[in-house]
Amino acid sequence: MIAALAQHSLCYRAMALFDEMRNEGIEPNNVSWNAIVYGYVQIEDYFSALALFRGMLESSKKPDNFTYVSVLKACSALAALDQGKLIHADITESYLCSDAYIRSILIDMYAKCGDLDDVHSVFYGESRNRNAVIWTAMMAAHALHSEYGMVLHYFKGMVSEGLMPSDVTFVCLLSACSHIGLVQEGIHDFEAMLNIYGVLPMSCP
Repeated sequence: MIAALAQHSLCYRAMALFDEMRNEGIEPNNVSWNAIVYGYVQIEDYFSALALFRGMLESSKKPDNFTYVSVLKACSALAALDQGKLIHADITESYLCSDAYIRSILIDMYAKCGDLDDVHSVFYGESRNRNAVIWTAMMAAHALHSEYGMVLHYFKGMVSEGLMPSDVTFVCLLSACSHIGLVQEGIHDFEAMLNIYGVLPMSCP
């Protein structure tokens, strides 16, 4: 019930059930904690999400991949760099840095907090296994800081490793070409998107 309510953005009702469960002496498991934290992130109540995360730690519950993804998104939205660094340290201690999706969220968080040094540390230092999601996150991070030449650089690196670009990858790439006036390269990349990678324009967000 708690998870269902949270997934439908009815977080305050979910929280009422969560509190009722605890008042009856039933200790919530990770699924319940994660559902509530995720729900608050979905309704953009990021402070409540982080407060619940702290409550989870105080209850001696061990966060997992799902927990960290939610709280990192909250840190990104609030540009809460110090909190994000502490969570990153927890992730490292939990040996979860090999998770590609968590690493992409870390890259996004550091980029939105204006910390490109740590963006590069996550990309280059944490693991050599980099998939298309991580490469695309690097492109988006540099696009956010108007470093459009670096967007092209990381796209070329991604392709050179034989990885398949997604629609999000091409949004970053074509936007970069537009911003720096690379008309012919943009046309070439658009044709490659259609004819080589089979990504249709209608699938782009």
